[in-house]
Amino acid sequence: MKKILATGFLMLLLTACNSDKKKDTGDKGPAVVTGKTEATPIGTYVTKEDGKQMEFTLQADGKGFEIYGTEKRPFTWESRVGKIFFRYDGEATEFELPLDAAKGEIRYGALLYKKQ
Repeated sequence: MKKILATGFLMLLLTACNSDKKKDTGDKGPAVVTGKTEATPIGTYVTKEDGKQMEFTLQADGKGFEIYGTEKRPFTWESRVGKIFFRYDGEATEFELPLDAAKGEIRYGALLYKKQ
């Protein structure tokens, strides 16, 4: 009886493996992700202060910029341990950007930036 069960299990396992191989050789098409996905920090976050438009833009290539009124300050950014850090171009000081990607918010000082 044990041999029959073991043989049956082995046949099921081999069938499943062969079935997966057939799927791999077919059309890949676009990936479909089911379930909860992790929020991405990439995007533009906006607010206003004293009537001036303010933005933080985080691009996929690790670059970004801050806009305050008409001033545009480029920076580089990276994500480490679930936090965003950025450094303005030409400057050595690194700043933490308090971003909640799940909510689409940056809280920077007293300001609240919302993702567009």
